[in-house]
Amino acid sequence: MSSEKIEKGLFDNVILRIKQNPKLIFFSFVILILIFASVFYFQDQSKKKNIFISDQFNKAKILINKKQTEEAKNILVEIIQDKNKFYSPLSLYLIIENNLEEDPKKTLNLFDKVISNNKIDDENKNLILIKKGLFFSSLNDEENMLKTLNPIVNSDSAWRVQAIKILGNYFYNKGEKQKSDEYYNLLKTK
Repeated sequence: MSSEKIEKGLFDNVILRIKQNPKLIFFSFVILILIFASVFYFQDQSKKKNIFISDQFNKAKILINKKQTEEAKNILVEIIQDKNKFYSPLSLYLIIENNLEEDPKKTLNLFDKVISNNKIDDENKNLILIKKGLFFSSLNDEENMLKTLNPIVNSDSAWRVQAIKILGNYFYNKGEKQKSDEYYNLLKTK
C-alpha cells in the first residue's frame, strides 16, 4: 500500500512539474520527433547504400561476362572494402571464381578484409575460412591451410565436418595416409 502512495505521489509530482513548465512538453515532443526522424533517415540511407552496392555487384557480373575483368575486379574490391555483410563475401567469391586477381597475396588480403568484417556472423566467417583453407590448398601452403582450418576442426561449428574432410582429402592426395586417417577418424568423434 505504501508503494502505491509513493507511485501516486511520484506521478502527481511529474504532472505538477509539467503544468508548471509547459516548455518541457514542447521540448520533449521535439526531441522525440528528432529521434524518430533520425532513425528513419539512417534506415533510408542504409537501404539506399544496399541498393547501390547490389547494383555495383550486378554491374561487375555483367563486366565479367563482357570480358572487362579489370574494371569488374575494381568494383568488387570496392564492395569488399565497404564491408557489406552480404555482398562483400560474394564479391570475394566472384573474384576467386573468375581468377580476377593473379597475385595470391592480394587475394589473401581480400580474404582477411572480409573475415575482419564484424557484420558477418561466426558461421559465415567459418565458411569464408573454409574457402581460404581451400585457397591455401591450391597454393600447396600446408602450414597456413592448417592454421586456417584446424580452429574450425576443433570447434562446434557447422563447418567442422567439411574442414575435416578437406584436410583428410588433402593429406590423402599427398600420400600421407597416417595424417589423412587422423583427420578422417575425427569424423567419428563429437
